[in-house]
Order: sequence, then C-alpha cells, then structure tokens
Amino acid sequence: MYIVVSPLWAGKPANATVEFLKFVPPGKVTLVLTCIGNDMDKIVNDYESKNGKFKSHYVIIKNLKTKKR
Repeated sequence: MYIVVSPLWAGKPANATVEFLKFVPPGKVTLVLTCIGNDMDKIVNDYESKNGKFKSHYVIIKNLKTKKR
C-alpha cells in the first residue's frame, strides 16, 4: 500500500506525483491532495477515469470560501 501526499498544481497532482503514480497500481494508492479550494471530486474522478480507481483519496482544503467571478 502507498500513501501519496501531493499539492494540486494546474488542476492535477504535482508532476512528480503523476510520474510516480505511473509505476504503482492505483488500487494500492491512498491519495491525499492539498489545495486552495478547487472542485476536488471532479479532478479526482477525471484522473481515475483515465488511470484507474485509487484505494481511497482525501483532500485537505485550505480555503472553503472561494470567490466566483
């Protein structure tokens, strides 16, 4: 089992994290993402639809009050 913690960069996990995840089966990964306040369910679902389901995933959100423009 792998526990991977990564910041969210440009709508996806950091580049080093993406590269690491290419070498491990997603079903053995617990992914923890940190972000300022994005729609994390959409981001994780998009990633999983292309690469496979994670064992589990969690999000640490810095700010729940994001501005909508």
